This record gives sequence, C-alpha cells and structure tokens, in this order.
Amino acid sequence: MNEFKIDVESNCLVLLSGGIGAATLLACLKKQNVEQVNALFFYYGNCVSKERQCAEMLANYYGVNLRVMDISNVYGKNMSVKYPVKFESVDDFYIPYRNGVILSLASALACVEGNSDIVWGISNTASSHFPDASWGFVESQKEVIKVGTYGRVGLKTPFLGMEKFSVVRLAEGLDVPLKLTWSCIQSCEIACGKCFGCFDREFSMRALGPVDTKVEMDITREMRDE
Repeated sequence: MNEFKIDVESNCLVLLSGGIGAATLLACLKKQNVEQVNALFFYYGNCVSKERQCAEMLANYYGVNLRVMDISNVYGKNMSVKYPVKFESVDDFYIPYRNGVILSLASALACVEGNSDIVWGISNTASSHFPDASWGFVESQKEVIKVGTYGRVGLKTPFLGMEKFSVVRLAEGLDVPLKLTWSCIQSCEIACGKCFGCFDREFSMRALGPVDTKVEMDITREMRDE
C-alpha cells in the first residue's frame, strides 16, 4: 500500500466522531508526526452518547486532546431523525444542516485557538446521500471558511475522493483499533445493523472480508478489558 499523507500544517483540529473515518484521520496524522493534533466532538443529544464514548477512547488511544462541544440545544430531543425497521431511505436519518453547524463552530474555535486546518473524515459514501455532505457543499464550505477567517483556517477532506471501503482498508493498514469505533446512528448498546451507518459499515467491511452481520460492539466490555 502506498503511503497516504494528509496535507496539513503543524497545528490542526480533527472533527472526531467515533467513526472509522475520524479514527483513521488520527492514525494518519500521528504517523506523520504532525506537531499538534487537537480533536473536537459535537454532542447533539443522547443519540450520540455511544459515539461520544468511542471518541473519548480514540482520543485517549492516540494521545490527543479532545474537546466536547454541546449543541444539544440546537436539536433537542425531537430532531428529525427516524429509525425505520428496514433501511429504505437515507432521508429518514437526516439531521438538518448538522454539518453546516459543525463546520461553522469548528471554524470559529480553530481561529480562536490558532489551528491552521480543520480535518474532516467525510468520504464519498456520505457525500452521495446527504445535502450537507455533497461535493458542492463541501467545496463551498472550504471557500466560506477561508474567507470568513481571513485565510487563517483551511478545511481539509482527504477521504472525500474515496469510498468507505478504501478508508477501511487504509485503517487496517494503519492498525486502527476498529473495535473502538462506532457507526450506528441509534444510541443502543448493540449496533442495530439496520440504519444507514450500520449498512455502510457492514458493506465496506464485507468488501475486505467476512464480518459479523450484526455489526456488534460491546463498548462496556472493551472499556473493562483495558
């Protein structure tokens, strides 16, 4: 595998969800010996409580400082996210303008704290389904962030030209602890295996070999075994 390198300055801010893409970003940046890597997690309600636990474990694993920003007052308990029994339409899982909110706040924080780059682990899979993850949206945000911060902050999306299974392959090559990642949109102890996040994770891993069809991860056991 050719060496994958992310073009960043010496001080960057990683948007750290608990997912595979974000975890792989951390692995890449640590391997590159980037001088200062900070991480930011957005908490927007109990639906991401499991994801937050994973983000905290990943930050600890890679030795980076993690900041949690609470935006639950924006979405509250009744945000527009549905969990159908069968995966039918990604529109059922759309959280209104979430990425726009996240990027705006991350840009302000990066500017204040002196981070030269915001690094986001979005891949082609998400960009083809959600309006605030599309190529057009992402490219426009890069320009908005550049102009709005006097050119002090840039937005880097190194996986945007890659399918999720390629990111998983990269993660395996970097020995990313995939058991510490979380993809399920629902906040449950065992991943549902039916939502878009689980569907995408299982499909990507199947491209590399056999996987557990339930996409299970007992985070309590993982934490206890450490």
